[in-house]
Parts: sequence; structure tokens; C-alpha cells
Amino acid sequence: MASVRWQSAGAKVKEALAYQLGTHIYIDAGVTDAVAELKKLGGARVVLATAPNSNAIFGLINGLGPDGQMIIVAWSNEPMQISSWQLLGGRRSVKGWTARAAKNSSEDTLKFSMIAGIMPMVEVFTLEQFALAFEKMMSSKVHFRSVLKMGGNV
Repeated sequence: MASVRWQSAGAKVKEALAYQLGTHIYIDAGVTDAVAELKKLGGARVVLATAPNSNAIFGLINGLGPDGQMIIVAWSNEPMQISSWQLLGGRRSVKGWTARAAKNSSEDTLKFSMIAGIMPMVEVFTLEQFALAFEKMMSSKVHFRSVLKMGGNV
């Protein structure tokens, strides 16, 4: 059975959400040394970097196990620094991914979600709450996706 590991910085609220999403082991990088914890577990096979923070992303490269892969899905305009030994020493790799790169990936994801009965998790705002929704989106404080609802209550 594959082990799922969740790494996050800060907010204890994220821990409950991580378990709700299927996490088996929760590591809070704001409280503990995430790299050391990942190494205790044998290293991560994959780190899915969702935080738009170059330092946070590449701080975890040493937490990858042999043949581990860092997949970056968050955009950041900060430069990323990594030594060749960090990659070569553990046969690690780094790659970026975006849904726009593959012609049918969004459609395939939606089809899979329908077949598997997966529902999206969104934060809904009324049109009158537009400014709040925009602020939360721009400050990366919205949960998952923000949706504006036209008319009626949330």
C-alpha cells in the first residue's frame, strides 16, 4: 500500500483537511524539520510542490528518496537554486507541470471525476463579496477554487 505524506507550513487547520483528503502521515514544516521527517520515512518518492514559494519548494529537495521526483505545479517568479549534487546524489529529478500543457488533460480529469464520484471543493462567494474573493485569491488564502455565485445566498 502506498503511503501518503502531507507537508505544509503553518496553520493547524490544514492538518484536519489533510486527513480529510486521505493523508496517512501529516508533517507540518512550520513546526518540525520536514526534510528530517521525510528521511525517517525513507524519503519521498514524489513531492508535489503547490506553494508559490521557491525557497519552500527547494528546501524539500533533500527530502526526496532515491529516484524521487519533485513536481512543481505552482508558479513563482523567484529564482530557484539547486546544486547538481542534490539531483545526482540521489538520482532525483525536478519537473514542472501545468494542466494547459496536455491537450486533453482537463477533459480527462473531469471524466475521471465523474466516473469516480469526486466532487470539487470550492469556496463560494456572492457577487457582493467580490472584493473579498479577489483579495483571498490574490493572497493565496482561498481554499481550492473561489467561485462567484450570481444572485441568491451562498
